[in-house]
Amino acid sequence: MFSRYLVRNCQTKMFLNKTENCVRERVEGAALTNPNMCITADQDIFIDRSYLTPGPKKVAIITGGGSGHEPFPSGYIGEGMLAAGVPGAIFTSPPTDVILSAIKAVGHNNEKGVLVVSYNYTGDRINFGLGLEKCKAAGMKVEMFVVGEDCAFTKVEGTAGRRGLVGGLFVFKIAGAMAYNGASLEDILATCEEVAHAYGTLGVAASGCIIPGREEPLFEVDKGILEMGLGLHGEAGCLSIPFGSSREVADKMLTHMTLPNSESRLDLKKGEKVAIIINNLGSVTQIELNVFTKDVITLLRERGVKPVRVYVGSLITSLNMKGLQISILRLTNSKWLPLLDAPTSASAWPKPLIPEEGHELTIEYAKLPSHSEDTKEKMSTKGLMLEGDKAKLFEQCVKFAIQDVVQHEKELNQLDSKCGDGDCGSTLYRGLTGISKVLDKQPFQCPSVVISGFADVALQTMGGASGGLYSLFLIGIANKLQERFDGDPVKRWSEALRKGIESMIKYGKANRGDRTMLDALLPATEALEKCIGQEMTCGQILTKMADAAEAGCEATRHMKAKAGRASYCRPEDVNDVDAGARAVALCLRGLAKGLLL
Repeated sequence: MFSRYLVRNCQTKMFLNKTENCVRERVEGAALTNPNMCITADQDIFIDRSYLTPGPKKVAIITGGGSGHEPFPSGYIGEGMLAAGVPGAIFTSPPTDVILSAIKAVGHNNEKGVLVVSYNYTGDRINFGLGLEKCKAAGMKVEMFVVGEDCAFTKVEGTAGRRGLVGGLFVFKIAGAMAYNGASLEDILATCEEVAHAYGTLGVAASGCIIPGREEPLFEVDKGILEMGLGLHGEAGCLSIPFGSSREVADKMLTHMTLPNSESRLDLKKGEKVAIIINNLGSVTQIELNVFTKDVITLLRERGVKPVRVYVGSLITSLNMKGLQISILRLTNSKWLPLLDAPTSASAWPKPLIPEEGHELTIEYAKLPSHSEDTKEKMSTKGLMLEGDKAKLFEQCVKFAIQDVVQHEKELNQLDSKCGDGDCGSTLYRGLTGISKVLDKQPFQCPSVVISGFADVALQTMGGASGGLYSLFLIGIANKLQERFDGDPVKRWSEALRKGIESMIKYGKANRGDRTMLDALLPATEALEKCIGQEMTCGQILTKMADAAEAGCEATRHMKAKAGRASYCRPEDVNDVDAGARAVALCLRGLAKGLLL
C-alpha cells in the first residue's frame, strides 16, 4: 500500500499528504511559522492577532481568494498590511460564510470599519460582496474595493473587466500603511480608487500549473511560444509571442502594457517615478528573475521612466506555473512612496534596501585593490632571487616546457575520457597558453612573483577543480619562495614544492595512492630532496625529478581511484595511467628538456 501511494505522489511531483486536505494543512503550516498570526479551528481564516486583543482599533483590511496563490494571503497578514485573509479551495473563491466570519472577526466592535479588497474574478466579487452586504445589514461599517489592473486586453468591453493580478499588493501595502497610521475608512478607500488609475500588470507563461490531484497541467503552451496576458489561474491570454531572450520578452510586455490604442494601457510618462513588482508565478528560477529584473529596469530607463522601488519574488503565484508578471505603479502621489516604505510585520512583503535620498536604483561597481599588483609588490622585495644567467635559464625552461606539453592535449584528454570528463588535456592547454601570453611581462629574477602570476592565470583560465588545484599548488610554492632565505636554493625549492603539495592535500582531500597528480608530484619532490647538498646541475636535478614523476605516473595504472570522478567509475574502466599524474610528468620532463638545450 505504501509503495502504491509513493508512486502516485511521485507522478504528481508534489510533497503533499492527502490532496483533499492540502489547503487546511497549508493553513496550519503557515500559522506555525508566524506567531503574530492565528487561524480559526473550524474555518480557513488567517487573522492578525492584534485585532483580537482589547483596545483601540484601526481600519481592518481583509482579502482572500482561491488557494494556489501562496504566499497570498497569509504572507501579507500583519501590522501595516492586512488584518485577515480567507483562502478558498484551489483556484476557488472562499465560501460566503467564511468571508462573513472573517469580516466579523476584525470588524466586531471596530468603529473604524473594515475595507474588503476583492480581486476582479466573478466568484470573488459575488462571495465577498455577499459577505459585505450581510455585515452592512448587521450594522457594521464595511466598504469594498475591487482590484483589477490587468493590461492584457486592448478592448475591455465584452469581458468581465480587468482581472486582478499581483498589482493588488500595492493596494494592500498603501492601504495597510494608511490604516496603521490611523487614516479613516473613507480616506483609505479614496486612495485605493486613486491607485486604480495609476497601476497596471501583465504576465507571460511558458507552461501551465498542475493542480494537486491531477496529472496534467491546467493548460499547455507550444514549444518556443509564450502565452502573454493570461490570468492567475491560467485563463486565456491576449496573444502568443515567440519565446525570446529575457530582454526581448520584457520589451514586448512593456510595449503591450503601454499601447496607445489599448483601453487597459498604463500611461507611463517620461521623467516620472515608478515602483515595480517582478512576480514569479511559481517555477521561474532566481537567476531568471534577477536577469529579467535588470532588463525591465533598463528598458524603463530607456523609455525615460525612473524606477525607484523594485519588489522581486514569488509574491502571488499560480502553483508551479512557469511564468512572470510585471506590475508598475506610477507614483503620481508623493504620499505613496513613504507608505510603500513604511514598516510592516507581514512576512512575505519584500523589504527593499532603500537608496539614499536623491539616489536612483543603480549598480555600484566597487573598486578593489589589484591582488596581483599587491602580491608583486610584497614578493619582489624579498625571498629567493635568481641573478643573470639563472633567470634566463628559468625563463628558457618554462617557455620550452609550455611548447612541449601543449602538444600532448589529445593524449591527456584520451586518458581522462576513460574515467573522467575527458578534458584534462584541454584544461591544461588553456592554462599553459594563458601563461604563455604573460611570459614577456614576468620578472624571472624573482620566482615567487612569476609563480604567483602563473597561479592567477591558472585560476582564471583553467576553471573547475583542476584550475583550483594547480593554483593552490603554485600559490603554496610562491609563498614559500618569498620567505627570506640565504641557504641552499635546492633545499628552498624542495620546501616550496612540499608547501604546494600540502595545500593541495588540505583542500583537495586526496593523498598518495589515491590515483591523482599527487602520485607523480610526491615522488618528484622526494627526488629533489635527495639532491640537496649534491654537486648537480639544474638540468640533472630536473631530469631526476621527471624520471621519478614518470615512475609514479606508471604506478597509477594499478591503483584504485579514491578521489575525483574516477572514484565513481567501475574498476575495470580504470585501467590506464592517471591523466593528472601524466600531466605532471610531462610538465617536469618539459622543464628538464628546456634546461638541456
